Amino acid sequence: MGQTASISASLHQYILERGTSESSHAQKLRHATEQHEMMRMMSSPEQTQLLVLLLQLIAAKRVIEIGVYSGYSTLRMAEALPDTGEIFACDISEEWMQIGKPFWQEAQVNHKIIPVIAPALDTLQRFIDEGQAGLFDLIYIDADKSNNIAYYHLALQLIRSKGLIVIDNMFLGQRVLNLHDDSTETTAVRELAALIHADRSVTSVLLPVGDGISVMMKTS
Repeated sequence: MGQTASISASLHQYILERGTSESSHAQKLRHATEQHEMMRMMSSPEQTQLLVLLLQLIAAKRVIEIGVYSGYSTLRMAEALPDTGEIFACDISEEWMQIGKPFWQEAQVNHKIIPVIAPALDTLQRFIDEGQAGLFDLIYIDADKSNNIAYYHLALQLIRSKGLIVIDNMFLGQRVLNLHDDSTETTAVRELAALIHADRSVTSVLLPVGDGISVMMKTS
């Protein structure tokens, strides 16, 4: 499970106890995910608590999630949506998503979740081609980092004015600070951070939550 950067384990535990409010269904799915070797891919409870708050603040009804993994963040966001809300859960792996599906059903939010098993770039472009530009309230990006800039540009087209784009793993375990790390993934994240900072079509903040999370509101 991701942990907020530069804080002690005891303070992180305090944040979980006093700053998050998981449902029993979400907690069970988190514990089930923690049994898997790739559990570090799961968004942390404090990250998903932030997503829940943001969704409620903007009265979101239509959401896209890029990178689902076990569906823990999917479940938490679906719980925050109204009964008529919908979240398009985009991933290339149906296998990992199977972990979360029983918990989605148990929490009675599965009718809000629309799994889309396909490359997310293709899915986002399809939404644009179908005339859905400007019709989404929040887009959460937590997938392959090398495609983040492309995801961002497509998300800007799909999000409504005053809607939110949220991007995870903006620190890459502090690798973004290592000037000797010129890997494709790290370079892409650095370039994305610079792009967002210079983008006058959004108001943004980069927060030390989890592995670094960027929140952008589309202003134009």
